[in-house]
Amino acid sequence: MDNNKIFQQKIAEHADVQINPAQQKKLNSPVLNNEGLKREDKEYLELVLGMIKNGQINLSMPSSLLNLGEYEKLSPENKVKVEMRARIILQDLRQLEKLANTIDHATESYQMESVIHQIKLSVDALEDVEGDVLKI
Repeated sequence: MDNNKIFQQKIAEHADVQINPAQQKKLNSPVLNNEGLKREDKEYLELVLGMIKNGQINLSMPSSLLNLGEYEKLSPENKVKVEMRARIILQDLRQLEKLANTIDHATESYQMESVIHQIKLSVDALEDVEGDVLKI
């Protein structure tokens, strides 16, 4: 029997299992980091969430991430590269904002730490090549 059939069989065996809402909420909650976020990550989170809250960053407009003065200096080819990376970073920012605003204590989770690091790495990698083209 192939793995897919075994998997489907196991799913069928447990199809009638019910999980109460309290258990489901606990299962859906991110694992907390008892030490909390590092100071620099917490400051970065507050900076980014503040920029989203006050409208400096619009989560549906990749252009809102751009430092237009630096962006305008780029070649057309590099502008396209920056725009594509901005879309990817914006997706990560939406995940960060959703995590921060919809789940209790998510700002103290390993998941939040991971999202922050992903954003910082993406921004740093882009700016190492293209210069200070983003606001964050």
